[in-house]
Amino acid sequence: MGIKRRNFIKGLSGSVVGSLLKINPVSAKNNYDVAIIGAGLAGLNAAILLEKFGLKVIVLEANSRVGGKLLSEKNLDGTQEIGGTSIGSGYTRLNRIIDELNLDYYVPSVNSPYFDNRSLLISIKGSSILSRSDWINSEHNPFKDEWREKYPWESLRAFINNSNPLESVKDWYNPNFYQHDISLYEALSKFGFNKEQITMMSGINPAHGDNAKSISVLQHYFSSTWVKNQRLKMDPNKPPIFQMAMIAFLNVCQNYSEVTWHWIILLNSLREIKMA
Repeated sequence: MGIKRRNFIKGLSGSVVGSLLKINPVSAKNNYDVAIIGAGLAGLNAAILLEKFGLKVIVLEANSRVGGKLLSEKNLDGTQEIGGTSIGSGYTRLNRIIDELNLDYYVPSVNSPYFDNRSLLISIKGSSILSRSDWINSEHNPFKDEWREKYPWESLRAFINNSNPLESVKDWYNPNFYQHDISLYEALSKFGFNKEQITMMSGINPAHGDNAKSISVLQHYFSSTWVKNQRLKMDPNKPPIFQMAMIAFLNVCQNYSEVTWHWIILLNSLREIKMA
């Protein structure tokens, strides 16, 4: 079995690190105080922080790019985000770094030509629904009264927000709220929604889980509370939701810390090591 990255990191000792660094010819000419494995957002941020303390840092990355799980696919319409999709103005620590690096915001509603040209399509039993009026008047709309005017995912959001008992994200740990650790399906059923309605509410554009029976309503309550708390932290001088041109952020980070691709050879060779 090939050695896994997590096991490799866990098993490293100072002497082992010293011997490994000698494998690469770069180490014969350069001395570093710290070696960081992984040029994702966490690794690059760690490099910046350590260099502020005067340490000489090298970042080791096995892929042919930096960014880790953050990746913008510019070859897809509208530049699709494979990892994280956006940054809220309540993300105080990340916003602080953005301000320190003097980066420009990318606001989809302003900068993307696709943002205002979005369209809706719900296909149910061979029927195509293209607008809210189509949905309200559709024979396939199983909801009644004020719920009929909402899209299914809007009904779920309204239910969660209106029934959420949590005041703070810390309430997640409070045993008094464990009674809400039931499936979303059970919670919606107790409220009065039937199986067809629940399937639509939780199956179209789900935020969590694969279906209403596989996710706890308490998870939804936690997420709803987190969003509310984020809104309290929002900076009125920043867009509420924005993105960063990731390449700009990474380029600035590389000015702070050396990211050397010579280490790709080392890390790839480590994958061939067999566990005893």
